[in-house]
Amino acid sequence: MRCYCCEAQGNWHKVVIERDGRQVPIHTQSVVQICKECGNACHEVDPASEEKVKDYYRKEYRPQPTIVNLITTAHKQNYVRVFLKDFLASRQGTRMKVGDVGAATGYLLNFFRGLGHEVSGSELTLTYRRMSEHYYGIPLAEELETKHRYDLIVIYHVLEHLVEPDRKLAHYASLLAEGGRILVATPEWFNYLEDASGQAAKSFDELFHKNHINLFSATSIQNLFRKAGLRAVKEDHLQYGQTYLLERDPGPRNRETQITKEDWREVLRVMLLHEKGIRLYTEGKLRDAYELVPKFPEAWLAMIFGRCAKDLAKQQDLIQEAEKHIGETARFLMARGHWYYQQGRLAEALADYGRVAAVKPNEDLFMFIGYAHAQAGRTRDAINCMQIAQSMDPRKWAEAQQWILNAVSQMPTWDERALGDARQALKIEPPKLAEVAVR
Repeated sequence: MRCYCCEAQGNWHKVVIERDGRQVPIHTQSVVQICKECGNACHEVDPASEEKVKDYYRKEYRPQPTIVNLITTAHKQNYVRVFLKDFLASRQGTRMKVGDVGAATGYLLNFFRGLGHEVSGSELTLTYRRMSEHYYGIPLAEELETKHRYDLIVIYHVLEHLVEPDRKLAHYASLLAEGGRILVATPEWFNYLEDASGQAAKSFDELFHKNHINLFSATSIQNLFRKAGLRAVKEDHLQYGQTYLLERDPGPRNRETQITKEDWREVLRVMLLHEKGIRLYTEGKLRDAYELVPKFPEAWLAMIFGRCAKDLAKQQDLIQEAEKHIGETARFLMARGHWYYQQGRLAEALADYGRVAAVKPNEDLFMFIGYAHAQAGRTRDAINCMQIAQSMDPRKWAEAQQWILNAVSQMPTWDERALGDARQALKIEPPKLAEVAVR
C-alpha cells in the first residue's frame, strides 16, 4: 500500500500494543499503520477493494434517515453557514454552482439552493439519496458531475472515508471554476483526545473508527492539500474537527517534495498515549488519565463537574489548571459557562457561551444563553434566544414557547408602564394593601 501523502511504497509501521501478555493490533477490528517516511497514519486498505468499500456505504453504513437526522444536519448546516459567512457575503448577488461530495440527505444543497445557487451532489447511501430526491427535491448521483465547473465544492466529513484521498481531492480541485473554493472538514487526530463531534472519547476503536480510513493530523492533511495543488485561506479547529476553505495554489507543481514530514515515532507515541489515556478514563482513573494526556477534555470535565461537584474550591482550582490545556475546546467552554451560570456569574457565563455560539451554534446553547439573559433581567434578549433555539430544533418548541408565555405574562402592558411612569414623575407611591383595607 502506498502512502497517499509522500508516495512511499510499503514502508509502514503497523501499530501493536501489549494486551493480556501478548502483542496484538492496537485496533480490535482493523490494522492501524504509520508511514515511516512522513508520519501519515491510516487504516490498512487495499485500493483494489474500493468497490467493496463503496458497496458497504451504499447498503450498510447508515440506517434509513429519522427525525434525528434532521436535527444533526441542522447543526451541521449552521456550522457551515457560520464558517462560510464571509465567503458567502463576498458572493452575494451572484449565482454560484455548488457541488457537495457525500451530500448525505441533501441538507446542505437545500441550504445553498435556498440562497439562490445552482446545486448538484453525490452520495452512495441509497436511503439518503432517496431522502434527498423526495424530501428536498434534489436528485443525487453516486459521483459528482464533471460537466460543471464549480464555484464551491463541499467535502464535509467525507475525505476521511475515501480510498486514495489524494487522487480524489486532486480530481475535485480540477473541477473548480476560476476563483472557486473547496470546503473540507474532517476529524483531527493526535491533538485533543476527543471525538470530532465533541462527544466523549470512551474507546480507542471508536475514536480511531475503522470507517475513518484516513487518520488526518493537522500536518498530514495540509500535506494532502499541497499535493492536490490547494492551499488554505481559512481554517478552524474548534467547531467540528478541523475545517478548511481552500483555493488553488499557483505555486510549483512538484508538490510531493514540499510535504512537511512528521517523525513517525512521535505520531506513534501520541497514539499509544491516547489509547492508554482512554483505558485509564474507562477504569475511573481520571487524574491519571488527564495527567498522562493533558489535552483530554472528558477526563478533566468528569473530574471537575462530576467527582468534585460538591467542592467549589477544588472546582475553581481544577478549572484554572484545565484552562491551560483544554481552554479552547467547545466542551470546556460550555461546561465552564454552565458552572458560571450556576454561580450567578452571568457575564462570565455569557462570554463563554458567546465564544461557542460564534463558531458552533446549536439549540441547547441558545436556550442557556436565553436563561442567562433572563437571570440578568434582559427578558427581550432571552425571548429572542428562545425563538432561535426552537427554530434550530422543533423539539425545543414546547419548552421555549412555555418559557416565552410565562415571561410575556409578567411584562407590563403599555398602560401599566404609562401609569408607572406617571407615578414616578409625580413621586406617588402606590397605596399599600393594608392602607386600602383601612380606608
